[in-house]
Amino acid sequence: MPSPCVVVTHVTDGTFHARLYLETGDGSETEIDSRTSDAIAVAVRTGSTIYVDARVLDEAGVEPDQADDSEESDAKLAVFREFVNSLDVDLPPGEMGPPTEEQSS
Repeated sequence: MPSPCVVVTHVTDGTFHARLYLETGDGSETEIDSRTSDAIAVAVRTGSTIYVDARVLDEAGVEPDQADDSEESDAKLAVFREFVNSLDVDLPPGEMGPPTEEQSS
């Protein structure tokens, strides 16, 4: 597993679980159980890769409709866009982050 990275490992009763894979100061690797939201926040802040176990996708994944370019679809995604934009993430200088709802319209 490349380090650092996050792996969303499984879902239990609707709760997602994740592991952080990190490189320690002496160069060895370690893994830490983590709340998925915290693990993803760390990955976003460090630019680390986020992986999702195939079993998680099989159980909780949703495939978008190919022809769904409607306003209804945009309204559904607005909730997630607002969540992502509300994250307190320090981006490196010059990076803009995800588009706001106004920018994506």
